[in-house]
Amino acid sequence: MRQLRYWLYLWQQWRHARPKRKKDPAVRVAPAIAQIRADCPWLGLGARVLDLGPRNVQEVHLLEGAGWHVDALDLFPTSKRIRRGDMHHLPYPDDHFDLVFASHVFEHAYDFAQVAAEAGRVLRPGGVVWVAVPAGFTPTGHDRIAFQDAKDVIAEFRAVNPEIVWTNSRPTELRLLFRCWKDSAYAPAASI
Repeated sequence: MRQLRYWLYLWQQWRHARPKRKKDPAVRVAPAIAQIRADCPWLGLGARVLDLGPRNVQEVHLLEGAGWHVDALDLFPTSKRIRRGDMHHLPYPDDHFDLVFASHVFEHAYDFAQVAAEAGRVLRPGGVVWVAVPAGFTPTGHDRIAFQDAKDVIAEFRAVNPEIVWTNSRPTELRLLFRCWKDSAYAPAASI
């Protein structure tokens, strides 16, 4: 039964994502890059970035324009530059990335706890997660999770000791940047 529900989930994601693939991501991604650079100066040139669910290759190019090395992963890639894969089972080794970039992705998760565990697994200790999710909506088969605030997002990351670096909440969108320490010996006091 779970497999059937998962296939229905995939169908909903494909059906609703297709029309959005041609939108220009710059309006969301450029300000995110500026915020990340301002609050995470240690993410210098060559930082390894995992771009989850990019709408199109333009998002990848914007992140690369920041001087970062980008791996992009999507259920339904629109370019050879974007690897086909599922955020619930990331095909990358542990401690591989400095930043996980998830702009309007986590609300689509089938199992957000599993996605958070995978994102935490592939981040290096001290790695950063950028999240933007919609706010003020009723969940559907496509937009499955309505996060109310930053604590709702980072709660599933508690195993990697998240520390909020920056957050901004608007009526239609929640954005946050947090650092994952993994080893509690290096983690600052809990921020959740």
